This record gives sequence, C-alpha cells and structure tokens, in this order.
Amino acid sequence: ARITWTGSGAESRRTRTVFQTARPLFDSEVMVFDIPHYGTEYRVEVIDANTDHVVGTALFPAQSLLQWQRDEMSTSSSLPLRSVLDIRAQREMHKKKVIELRKGVKSGFGLDYFNTAKKKDDASKADATDEGRAGEISGWMECDIELLENTKGLICGNETQKIAPNTTPDDFRIDLVQLHIARIGALIADIKKLVGAYLYMLSWEDPVLTALSLIAFVWMSLRFNMEYIGSLPPSMLALYMTYLWKKRRAGQFASRWVKTERDARAEAEKKLTINHSTHRPIGFLDVSVMRGKNLRSYELGLPGAAYASVFWDALHFAPEAEREMMAELDPAAKGSREIGSTIAAGITSNPEWKAVIESAESERLKQLIPAEEDAVDESADHLGDADGASNDPSSLQFPILQPIATQDASASDKDGRNKENAIHLVPWESSPGAIVIQICFQDALNKFALIDPYFGDVTIPLERLAKKKEIEGWFPVNDISANANGLDRVSSSGTLGGGGGTPVKGKGHGVEPQVYLKLKLTLPGASPAANNDTSDAEKEASVIIAEEMMRLGAMAEGENIGLIGTGLNTFNTVRGLNSQLQGIQNTLGGVLDTVERVRNVFNFASPNRSSIIVVCLLALWLILAIIPTRVILLIGGLAQYAATFYSAFGKKFSKRKETSRPAPVSRSSSVEAKSDSGVATRLTNFIAGLPTDEDLRRAYFWEARREGEEAREELALKKRMLRLNRLWRAQWFGTVELKEMTSSKEADRQWDWEPVFGLVHGHRFIWWRSEKHFDDGEPPLGQIFFAGHSGLGGLSPVEMRELSREEALLVVTMFGRGVDEQQKISLLCPNTKAKDSLEDAVIGASMGSKVD
Repeated sequence: ARITWTGSGAESRRTRTVFQTARPLFDSEVMVFDIPHYGTEYRVEVIDANTDHVVGTALFPAQSLLQWQRDEMSTSSSLPLRSVLDIRAQREMHKKKVIELRKGVKSGFGLDYFNTAKKKDDASKADATDEGRAGEISGWMECDIELLENTKGLICGNETQKIAPNTTPDDFRIDLVQLHIARIGALIADIKKLVGAYLYMLSWEDPVLTALSLIAFVWMSLRFNMEYIGSLPPSMLALYMTYLWKKRRAGQFASRWVKTERDARAEAEKKLTINHSTHRPIGFLDVSVMRGKNLRSYELGLPGAAYASVFWDALHFAPEAEREMMAELDPAAKGSREIGSTIAAGITSNPEWKAVIESAESERLKQLIPAEEDAVDESADHLGDADGASNDPSSLQFPILQPIATQDASASDKDGRNKENAIHLVPWESSPGAIVIQICFQDALNKFALIDPYFGDVTIPLERLAKKKEIEGWFPVNDISANANGLDRVSSSGTLGGGGGTPVKGKGHGVEPQVYLKLKLTLPGASPAANNDTSDAEKEASVIIAEEMMRLGAMAEGENIGLIGTGLNTFNTVRGLNSQLQGIQNTLGGVLDTVERVRNVFNFASPNRSSIIVVCLLALWLILAIIPTRVILLIGGLAQYAATFYSAFGKKFSKRKETSRPAPVSRSSSVEAKSDSGVATRLTNFIAGLPTDEDLRRAYFWEARREGEEAREELALKKRMLRLNRLWRAQWFGTVELKEMTSSKEADRQWDWEPVFGLVHGHRFIWWRSEKHFDDGEPPLGQIFFAGHSGLGGLSPVEMRELSREEALLVVTMFGRGVDEQQKISLLCPNTKAKDSLEDAVIGASMGSKVD
C-alpha cells in the first residue's frame, strides 16, 4: 500500500510487500502526517508489486476525515456536554475503518478522483475488460485512522494563534469554473426555497399553516414590546439551530446530503427519458469520403497529410429563433454527432482515402442495436442492417431519426398537458439537418500541437439527400475564411460558400479544393401514420437511439468548450489570459468557500463550532431581552463617534510625556505578535475549519452514488427487459460464470470462473462482462455462431477431474464458430433451472436453419 498526498511530489509512504495473496496483512507501523492545510488530500493505493499496477485507490480529503469524525461524535449515545461546548475536547477516531478501493480513479486528486462518471478514453478499450468501470469497487481495506485538529486557543486562552494557511491555488480548469457556477446555482436555489416557503405560508394552500401564522403575527404585533425587537432574530435563529441539532443527533445531516445528490442523479436520468409516445422511424446515412483534389494550405500553398471528419448536425439549418425551441422539443437533436473520420493518406494534395475510423458514438449505437444478419433470424426486422447499406470498408454508417415538430400553440393547452398529442412527424425532405465533412491537416511540424490546422468543410443538407436518396460527385471545399468552424450554423437557404451540397459539374479538374463524396440515405419502407402498424422491435430501436442521442447531447453541453476549428492566434490569446482567468477562478472559489462555511456554521456541520454559536446567540438574546434595542443602538453609535473623536483629537488633550525610552522590539516579533493574537485571527481560524458544500459533497460522495446506482439499476432493469424482449428477441439471457484461463501460480487449477452476462440471439450466443456493459452498448467479450458443426458438448475426463461434484451438475458446454475459428466454452449456471433453460435455448438455436 502506498500513500501520497497533495503536493508530495515524488515523496510517499509505503507498507511492506505481502506476496501471493488476495488478502494481504500489512500490519504496518503508525504513519504520522502533518496536515499543512484543510485542503490536503491523502491517496491510498494498493499496488501489485510485480507489475506496479494499481489494484484500487481511495482518497481521503482532510475535511472528509473531520466530517466522519463529527458524524460519529454527533450520533454517539454517550455524548458529554463538555465535548460539545468545548471545541478542544475531541474524541479520538483511532479505530478500524473499512474503506472501499475503487478502479479507474488513480489519475489524480480532487475532481480527477470524484468526477469518475466520465468514461475512459476510446484508446483504452482494450483495457476496459480488465480495468472495469471507473468508480467500481475492486476491494476493501481495513485501516486505523485518527485525525486531530489543533484547536488550542481557538476561542479563548493564552495560547498564541497563527492564521490558518490557505489551500494551494488551483490551476485554471474548465471543470472547476463549471463547479463554481454550479455552487452559485445551488446557493440561489436555496434562497428560492426560502422565498418559496414564505410564499407558501401566505398562500392558503395549507389553511391550517396560514391561519396559525396569521394568528401568531397578529398576537405579536399587538402584545410584543417593540423596544425589545432586537431579541427576536437571535431567538428565532437559536430555536432553528436547536431543531437542526435534533436532526443532527438523529443522523439526518448526512442523509440530507446523500438525498440531494441522489435526487440530482435521478433528475438527470429523467432528462434522458423520452416524454412522448410518437414513434420516430429510423433512417441510415451511408457516407464515403473517397478522394480529394488541390488540398493545399491557404497560407503556404503546400500539401499536407489531409483527413476528413464526418459529422451529423440535426439542427444545422434551423433558424436561430426556433433552434432553442426545437432542441427543447427534441433533446436528441442537441449538438453535433461525430460519425467518423478517414485515415490520412500521407502528404499529398490529391489524397485517396481508403480506410476510415468509426467514432465511439457510431460504435456504441451499433452495439445497442443488434445486427440481424449475424442472428440469421429470417422473421426479424432488419434494424441494425439497413437494406442496401454499403459494406464498403471506406464508408461510414450512422442511424438518424425522423424529425418531429409540434402543432400550433392553440392545439394544446397552455399548461402543456396535450403537448404529447401535439407532436407529429416532419417529412424527411423538410429536415433542417445536414452532414458536415471537415477537412483538416495533420500537423507534422509540431507534434505537440493541441489542434489540427483546419482547412475547410463541405455541407450537405439532408433535405436534398432525402429527395435524391443518393448523391455522388466532386464537391467544393468551403474556404476557411467563409466559415471559421465547420459546425457553425448557416442560413436556411442551403448555400454555403458556393457549394451548398451541390456537386461540381465535370470531372473536378479545376484548381479549387474539392473532395469526392458518395452519400446515401436509406429510409424505412413506409412511414406509418399510426403506431399500430409498427413492430415492437422498431419502436424499441427508435427509443434506444433517441435516448442515446439525448445522453450524448447532455454530455456535449458539459464539454462544449473545444479548440476544433479555431485559429492559432485565438488559442494564443486564450493561453495569454490563463493567469488572469486563474485569478478570477480562485477568487470566485474563495468567496464561495467563505459564504458556504458561514452558512454551515448554523446547520451543525461542525457540532462544536455550531454549539458555540448557539451559546453566543442565547447570550445575545438575553442581553437584548433585558436592555431595550434603542439603548443598545444608542450605545453602539456613541461608541463609534467616541472612537473617531479620540483618534482625531485625543493626542491634543493628552498630558502624558515620555519619560523613558521603551525597550526596542523587533519589527518581525511585533508583527508576529499582532498576527498571533486578536479577535480577527481567531475568527478567521474558526471559519477556516468549517467544511464547504463541496467538502460535504465529497465526504458523502460514494454513499450518495451507491444509493443513486440502486435507483438507477431499477430503471436500467426495466429498459434492459424491454430491449431484450422487443429488440433482441433473446431466446435466453442471464448471468452465468465463464471458464477463463488465469495466470495465477497460487491456484490449484489454471483457470477460474468469471461472471458474465450472456444471451442467445438468433443463432448466436453472445456474452458481456456484466449487465452494465450490455446496457451501455459496450462491445461483447465474445460470441459463438451455431453454424455447421455446433451445439452442446460434454465434459472431458480432465474437466471432470478438475470440477467439483456441485459444479459438474451445473456446467453447460457449447461449441461453434467463434470470431476467428472454432471455439468451445464452458459456463457455470447458478441453478439447475437456469441450466435447463440455457440448454433448451442452445438446442433450439443450433437445430434451426444453419448457415455456414
């Protein structure tokens, strides 16, 4: 186990190495760390010493450790009063704590650890099976943790106090700016809740509550002595804090943060759900970018290694005034979708592109929709394989949905209750979408450039492609000066830079840059006017594509800041503003931290500090209840005038003379004494030890995520069942264990059972690592095609010796044509019922019409 911390650099602490065991007992010595500031984070990593591979990671922010200690203290049944009122009386947290080790979170500290919802890069797909998903639990660790906060002299006493050091300034990051904006939104939402609660109390929606508040208001107005009006705010605040303390003792403080995070995740899931029942037929785009001519840089006139990227933009030609309304109606149309790109054909002005790379979005959509040609199910609808679609390896295929619109506002109620009935399909020929082909040069001179030099683009309106069904020919590449970004919107006229999707007549022998494109749009056979003529498989496929498009659109909104299509001068300008943006970001973060800490001192986030505030409020209430408010205001005003009068005229009336020279005091010691004592320093340290809302979110992050995943799993189960029954038409599906070879030398046998999720589809058996991988459209781990010599197999004598008696009764062996060659696999079913049903499904799949 290795421990590093914020700012440690290459420094770390390690335990001894324990060999050849999955349950190591480190039994390490006590490690003592001096925490420099409240923002310090400690990262614990369990490492495979043979490969230096991180098995699992846990991160401990200092404020999270303090918060766990506060939670334990506030919910303890034997809580002495002194431990609450005396901030110095801390309870030790030196006990065993089971921590969760997680995968895919070893990249860094802070947001790099807690933003684990982001998926891995496409380049690491090969490792996805072994590494698992970011944030998944890879194991547990028992450790003793004790954190002591130095609070001597914080409230009173002769101990000197130094100002608590600030946290290390953060570098400028877009996700940090987004986080600060979200925190501002949360504060505004809390204020709106308070205003909403006040308006609700006056609205008579709850007659009892409004009547009681009215009686209390009239009684206090008639009977309360306004001379002591100043005692009301501290008394009301003290009563409210007493209520919060009761909830804190009941353990509801942590549950509130968990519920807030869980509700936020549930709300995000609702936004990715279709809110209408109108079936949208699926069309398939087939795009081939074959060749280019006269592709030379505008600045130097030199050729380069050109490549083409293909995008689909569903609202490209939509009018600016209607685009926001159309995106709200159809969230799946937000943003642009990358279909894929060609592979650069070397440095030439006339490239010929023969190979393409599909984007992650295209691959995911293909995995979500089964390919019926592989299933060999003659009765099934052809969803994943469009009729007549090209099998050319240089072409790109992408599914799109028929556009929708609403009727006039008069056709639906003002409250939107009939909005679903008002949605209707728009003809393909009236679609505002477009296919955009970007032409870029690979930067061979600067390998470390963040952007590829942008050359130009070609825009093909979908309405034109829908009318002709196929378009082929040379298209002019729009000048970079005509359109600074290939994904920027243009007018709805369909013309862009002289091309507008119209092929160049002739054979393309001009000097202007051109590319040779071949596009095809495959539409469903008949667009049904009613959903009664549509199969369940078609409906489910449309829903899956729409929800996936909505998810990608939501991700694009969070990652809308990019450098594609921008110039180097613009990038240099942004880089020059980096220091100024960093200062603005950190200043905004500091202000938010202070506001949130002051607010959290009243809700018992830190019971010790909040208890002191309660005592101070009670003392203030007692003073204001005895002394009239106007007398206190008079004394306060006179004190200010007296202080300013003494500073202005006090020396003139002073008759004291200096009789002796005082002993010299060094300036550094005087400054230190001034900084080490005083109310301002104690107050600063008092506030600095309080957690911010972001600290509390991180303290309860994994607990909230665990509960959120449970709720999400229920919704995912419903979607999975619909997808398996309607779209895949699976004869069998379930979780089994697959026999896989292992490299462990400690095991008695050279293989082990690994859990997988499998299904029988048509004449195939396909398996994934888990249900989540299937739900997310990940590529399967493998498949067996029941063609030719295939079906169920038996156990060999060697396998019978290796298996236990219980395992032998539950093992199903099948063989058939694998991805590359004949393959045989063994599956361990959870019970005999699952085994019998799987064997029946395999027999039915292998005994049908086989195809070699």
